[in-house]
Amino acid sequence: MIQPTDLSNSIADSFAGIFQRASRSLVIVHNGRYGAGAGVVWRHGGIIVTNYHVIHRGRPRISLPARGEGEFPARVLAQASEIDLAILVAEIPRDYDLDLAVAPIADSRGLRVGQLALAIGHPWGQIGAVSSGVISSLGPVPWT
Repeated sequence: MIQPTDLSNSIADSFAGIFQRASRSLVIVHNGRYGAGAGVVWRHGGIIVTNYHVIHRGRPRISLPARGEGEFPARVLAQASEIDLAILVAEIPRDYDLDLAVAPIADSRGLRVGQLALAIGHPWGQIGAVSSGVISSLGPVPWT
């Protein structure tokens, strides 16, 4: 029989493992003097997804806290304020040997109400913040 503490420890260990794997694909997106936020390495070639509100006030730069790397410029490829998303490309010099870890992306068609979810990022430059929640709805957003 599984004891409640065993189940709790198992869930905690699973969350810690997920965080460790996912954090390799996270970058900090700096936007000049206005603060910082998180970005996710979405595709090879330094393609990064972040929030529009993180980049809209300045020229973005990225850093990789998981590797202790310095800052690199990033160029905005696309932005959509109405859905708060932006796509960047990291402008890392060719002679700099840096292979950005691409985040594993799941198929959202398998998502179900009641499943646990983790939010991992760097809000306001705070490295490695994580919170959890439960998927509460899958319907359309009422204000669209």
